[in-house]
Amino acid sequence: MTYYIIAGLNLSAFAMTCLVALLRYRILDKGMRFFAISCITAFFTELLALIWAFYYENNMPVYAIYNVVEVLLVCLFFNYSIPSLRRKNIGLWLGVISALLGIVNLMFFQPLKSLNSNFIYYQGILVIALSMFAIIDEIMRSEENGNRFSPKFYISVLLIIYWVVSFLYWGLYEYLIGIFGKDNILIGYLMALVCCLLNVAFSYLLIRYPKSKRDV
Repeated sequence: MTYYIIAGLNLSAFAMTCLVALLRYRILDKGMRFFAISCITAFFTELLALIWAFYYENNMPVYAIYNVVEVLLVCLFFNYSIPSLRRKNIGLWLGVISALLGIVNLMFFQPLKSLNSNFIYYQGILVIALSMFAIIDEIMRSEENGNRFSPKFYISVLLIIYWVVSFLYWGLYEYLIGIFGKDNILIGYLMALVCCLLNVAFSYLLIRYPKSKRDV
């Protein structure tokens, strides 16, 4: 029952971001559109994972496929958000190669019904690296923009926070279980709170994003 409560909280947070992404999609530039698609995909993944867990008691296949799709979308977001990447479509190639690596991992190393931890760690490191590159790039170009940072800058910061928290959670899981006990629900609710706060921040940034000049 606790799982479904936490999943419901997460789903509500993702639903909010999904709705904002749908409403704002038409006025976003190309990079932000890929981020919006990522938010929409995340909501439907959480919904499908909840249904899958109810009927099949194992929603790992849903998340395994989602991770491959998600890494491609995030790479496309950075590809069209960072000028130096966009010129040679480096983000696009990174996304395609990463998605292929994810498929290979699912086919030969960690099948759909297992936790594809190899690819998740790779995805996290890649997203953190791209986020840091985006932050540095925007800081270097900040003088041209009157020392103002765009929502893409803060999205990059939030992505780093998300993955750092995730890595800390996985790394300290056994320690936390030793303190709070295996059946303690506090850990789950804390992660749900992090998820809700991140989705609120993403929604706010999508709302604040200015009308674009259609860089398609």
